[in-house]
This record gives sequence, structure tokens and C-alpha cells, in this order.
Amino acid sequence: MSPHLINRVGVGLLILLVMLFVFCFSVYLAIEAMKLGMCQRKWFIAAMCFGPVVWPMFNVKRQMHLRKLESGKGGSLRF
Repeated sequence: MSPHLINRVGVGLLILLVMLFVFCFSVYLAIEAMKLGMCQRKWFIAAMCFGPVVWPMFNVKRQMHLRKLESGKGGSLRF
């Protein structure tokens, strides 16, 4: 085998590994969104496009969603 072929195989495996990681992360993010009652399809597609970069944005949206749910339970009056 030539060194160029080995290098191509290594790069191909690396790309496959990254794609597998992004897919697994997308599934994980969709499951987390589903647990919280958020739109899992939107988060799955965002994670497939941008990968783990979406995680901070998901955390912000999760906090906003939880605060919205907590404020809807009542207990405080706003004037």
C-alpha cells in the first residue's frame, strides 16, 4: 500500500467518526428537548447543521422555557 492511500483512508475514517459524533449529539439533543416539551425536530436539525456549537443556545432556551413554565403556575400577582 502506498502512503497516500493510507492517508486517504485515515482522513475518511476521521470524517466518518465526526459525522457519527454529530449524529449521536443530534439524537441526544432531540431527546433532551422532548423531555422538556420543546420542539425536538428543530433542535435535531440545528444540531445536525451546527453540531455541538448549538449546546449553549439550547441551554439558554431551556432556561427560558423552564422559567416560562414556572411563571405560568401562578402564585404571584403582577400589577
